[in-house]
Amino acid sequence: MKRTAATFAVAMALFLSAIAFSQRPPDETSRVALDFTGIDTVEVASKDNFSLTFADGQAHEVRVDSPSVHEDIRDVQVSRRGSTLIIATRALPEPTEENPTLRYRELKVSLPTRVRHLILRGSEIEVKTPMPSLDVRSSGPVFLQGDVQQLRVIDTREPAGCKGKCANMITIRSGTIQALTVATRDGSVSLEQAGTIASATLALGPDATFSLGNARRLNTVHLVDLDPLTGDAPVQVAPAEKTD
Repeated sequence: MKRTAATFAVAMALFLSAIAFSQRPPDETSRVALDFTGIDTVEVASKDNFSLTFADGQAHEVRVDSPSVHEDIRDVQVSRRGSTLIIATRALPEPTEENPTLRYRELKVSLPTRVRHLILRGSEIEVKTPMPSLDVRSSGPVFLQGDVQQLRVIDTREPAGCKGKCANMITIRSGTIQALTVATRDGSVSLEQAGTIASATLALGPDATFSLGNARRLNTVHLVDLDPLTGDAPVQVAPAEKTD
């Protein structure tokens, strides 16, 4: 009788564990490993929310975070074009009357510091391993933090004829930078920790704006006119004035 009761208890425990396991939500993170052999440029061709991290000594991959991750991970496409690694995603379906839910994806990419060029539609960038140089060309907002000796950020967004909230944003949040160059036609440039930037050159169009955070020496920041033909070549130097 005791053996029967014990057997029943064990069976019941296994049954309840099986139910609990079946009701547990699936793993909400999936990964795609990346091979950077012979790669010095990464292009992200996606409208999803992307964040990029530069760090050596760890796995380099695309990580997908979303409610429907097991479906979305199949939408990540990785290809090569010469020394460029291209990361793309299939577009998510738009909400409809039958299915009004707005789907989204969060993608996080870890990169080695041998990658020196980025082509983006906007991203948050964190440099955990200091880099000698980095060139960023983006048609969307860029938020960057970390130590880079020579940093260049070019706003490649087509002129939209708008100002204010619809203008592109380029924000350097923090980090020790020896030489910074930022170019934008009508965007907004913010150097939140300008005191840690040894020298900054801002190539601005007539509708562009800029702001400085804790800058103590404004003579380290130089304003230049944006060449209308190339979109990024400085042609004239003028003293910088701090704006709010």
